[in-house]
Amino acid sequence: MKKLLQHVKTGRIELVEVPAPTPRPGFVIVKTAFSAISRGTELALVELLKTSLVEKARRRPQDVRKVINMVRRYGIKTTYSLIKDKLDSYVPLGYSLAGEVLMADEASEFQKGDFVACGGSEYASHQEIASVPVNMCVKIPEGVGLDEAAFATIGSVAIWALREADMRFGEKGLVVGLGLLGMLAYLIMDASGSLAWGTDIDDKKVSFTSRIGVRATSLNELKERDFDYVIVAASSKDPTPLEYALNKVRKRGRIVILGAVPVNLDRNAMYEKEVKISVSRSYGPGRYDPYYELLGYTCPLEYLRWNVKENMKTFLELLASGKINVKNVITHRFDFNRAPEAYETLKDKNVVGAIFVYPGNVTYRKNGYVQKSPIAKGKIRVSVIGAGTFLRNFILPHMKKMKDIRFDTVCNERPESGYNVLKKFSFSSFTSEPDVVLNGNADLVVIGTRHDTHGELVKKALLRGKSVYVEKPLAIYLDDVYDIRKIIEDKGGFLHVGFNRRFADGLLRVKSFLRTTEPLSGFIRVIAGKLPSTHWAKISEIGGDRIVGEVCHFIDVAVFLSESKVKSVYASSIKEGSDFDDNLHIQLKMENGGVITILYTEWGADILGKEYYEFHQNERSVMLHDFKTLVIKGDKDVNLKVKGKGHENEVKALIEGMKHGKPPIPLDEIFNVTFTTFAIRKSLREGREVFLREF
Repeated sequence: MKKLLQHVKTGRIELVEVPAPTPRPGFVIVKTAFSAISRGTELALVELLKTSLVEKARRRPQDVRKVINMVRRYGIKTTYSLIKDKLDSYVPLGYSLAGEVLMADEASEFQKGDFVACGGSEYASHQEIASVPVNMCVKIPEGVGLDEAAFATIGSVAIWALREADMRFGEKGLVVGLGLLGMLAYLIMDASGSLAWGTDIDDKKVSFTSRIGVRATSLNELKERDFDYVIVAASSKDPTPLEYALNKVRKRGRIVILGAVPVNLDRNAMYEKEVKISVSRSYGPGRYDPYYELLGYTCPLEYLRWNVKENMKTFLELLASGKINVKNVITHRFDFNRAPEAYETLKDKNVVGAIFVYPGNVTYRKNGYVQKSPIAKGKIRVSVIGAGTFLRNFILPHMKKMKDIRFDTVCNERPESGYNVLKKFSFSSFTSEPDVVLNGNADLVVIGTRHDTHGELVKKALLRGKSVYVEKPLAIYLDDVYDIRKIIEDKGGFLHVGFNRRFADGLLRVKSFLRTTEPLSGFIRVIAGKLPSTHWAKISEIGGDRIVGEVCHFIDVAVFLSESKVKSVYASSIKEGSDFDDNLHIQLKMENGGVITILYTEWGADILGKEYYEFHQNERSVMLHDFKTLVIKGDKDVNLKVKGKGHENEVKALIEGMKHGKPPIPLDEIFNVTFTTFAIRKSLREGREVFLREF
């Protein structure tokens, strides 16, 4: 299938051949008939990405601040690598489409053959076949054309702004900015019993909207005042549209910002009118919430009447009733096969509503893949499932440098990422279906998907006789860990988990200094940083938690340096609701008598660095600070500069281990570390010391 992508660094727009999406629980597969072009939003992104790096930084100072914080936390080299990867990537364009359901989850309300409207830039971008969460998908009522329904998501943006404005029957409402969003907002206001006006600085827009029945005037000619509410749908680099709205709204009126406008108003003017100002967020409650979008959760309508789905339904019902008509708003129709050319036409201010028209002969191929180059000769064939940021920056570049391997197939849920990895690392093919990799010719399968899929993918790969490298954790469900252990016991298998720190030069030096015949007394401090509650790593169904997902690293360090497995665990936490796993005090008792304490916290100052290690034996001490400086006190004092968290050494050890059929980390240590994470959970729940023999 074809998908429209834009390269971040160059701004180049490409129509790319990519694999069709894979069916997933809670999602529907849709063949696109039409996708709406949000001219303002998409052109702004297109033009931004075509600018120089300096101009990008000037326009988005918040990103510059993020970079500065990253340098403080991760250092210049790592930050440079992450930024370079971000720039050398592709983003999809578009977020609103309509089409026919090809496949649907049996538990959903949809069936094959249903006509639906879909939303979300991650799901409903300009592409021939889309995979969309059920909560971002709505059936199209009879009598509504698919070309009209393609605007449902954009319409829901306008609807949510009007709900934020608390629009009431008979009130006077004003729309400032008569682009597509402003025009839709006006039509909905007018259909809902408001006395609506529209205004714009562009006389051409005023003229066009007047011809389709909008009560429109230019900014200077609008004499009406004391509007009950004003929707600011304009886009501007200065607050002029917002100042205009403040001038026109009545005392104690409401202003809702729908467009991209700086919020910088005169306090005295706001004070005098006692105006309520708010910013409308996208399509409504549920947008950007992984519980709603990815897991399908909804709040009962009696408690939250309007969510994304309900706002999209409202727009489609207005179309079905004939109360609004968007057909005369559609000024341009573009053949999707010539999509990149359309963006030159879109620069014309006479373009209002525009859509891509898709060919009807597109067929869906499950398990499909795109072959880009013949398979080259090599010793170890490597395929990847889930080439996310970590693998792209810290694992694949080191693999690419090794003469002993060649890249076979990359599998990625998002085609734009798969396409980028294919080109960057010269993979032979790419797919969206993991079974293509698992049933293929790879000697080593590298798994970098989100945590909830690790266990199942590892089991499938081992049962197919593949060697496996899985990014931590091994699995987030205890039953999966038991199953993996049983498979290896019964059938054997090569398994490596990405505990990279034990391969770092700093920790290798620490280990060479310590006496393996003596137990360790140690302390590990990790300032992990705060994550929002909706971050995927904190959602149990997706990421597990930070204990299983990240604390495992530091347990592995304890096992590695002690040369002894964990015997028992006692854990306590500073509880903040459900966030107990972000502020932990963990005591590990080792089988050889050593005791190591882990302080893992989301609190703390970034200037201290993320990780600090301190270990003591009889009259010997060693301190490693953030994998940068190493201090040794003992027979002689040593101060060293070290660098790196071991990724390159890990890759070398992995490939060397494959040659000899021996994983670089002993399997009993991998399982001991993994079971320890579950023991920490149990200790927190039960408030007692938990022994690993319980697992």
